[in-house]
Amino acid sequence: MCFAYVMCDQLYPIFAATDPRDGGLGLDPRSIGISLGVEGIVVIYLQLVVYPRWERKYGALHCYRRGLAFAIFYAVCMPFLSIIAAHIQTSASTLSMSYEYIGMWIILMSLMTMRITSSVMSYTSINLMITNMAPSRGDLGFMNSTQQLGMSIMRIFAPAISGTLWSWSIKHSLPFPFNSHFVWLLSALLLCIVLWQSYSVPDSVNKFAADQPKPIAITEESDD
Repeated sequence: MCFAYVMCDQLYPIFAATDPRDGGLGLDPRSIGISLGVEGIVVIYLQLVVYPRWERKYGALHCYRRGLAFAIFYAVCMPFLSIIAAHIQTSASTLSMSYEYIGMWIILMSLMTMRITSSVMSYTSINLMITNMAPSRGDLGFMNSTQQLGMSIMRIFAPAISGTLWSWSIKHSLPFPFNSHFVWLLSALLLCIVLWQSYSVPDSVNKFAADQPKPIAITEESDD
């Protein structure tokens, strides 16, 4: 999950700055900064207000799956924005270009909001589920540090792989899905696998295991 998310996160600024003829959006640094800055505002509301209500109502496992589904939708749809950007770049009508530009930004910010929503739901949920699976409070430190170690390793390799694959995908002339959609679709595929695996996780991860009553062992005494 972390590998796929980091690939998408690292790819977006490169994708946004790439020329539309190469499969990007052709945005300037200021526009890219604005699109990323909006996420910082949205994430505070999601983390403090929205997620706690959803988690209490549906449980961490359900929120985790919902976050993965949002992320898959985001990764599949994002590269198609380059089609609108390319049309704007070649449009001769100023009025048509203005409407298309506004439309592109509405879609872009909707997808970016979906992206940050999916990130909050997935990361927060998996942190809660790993905490809930600790057999005792004494195991919390080990389990959480192991989780963070695994995620940190993914954060080392994912950006390099994402950037390398992006450069490769826009340099050759191979058709879809090996064009500029390739890295996005690869991330979506990984997230689909993770979503499928999540259905093997029991609902018991929604409750803290260390606080649950332990089963009483029943032994049979033989008659003398």
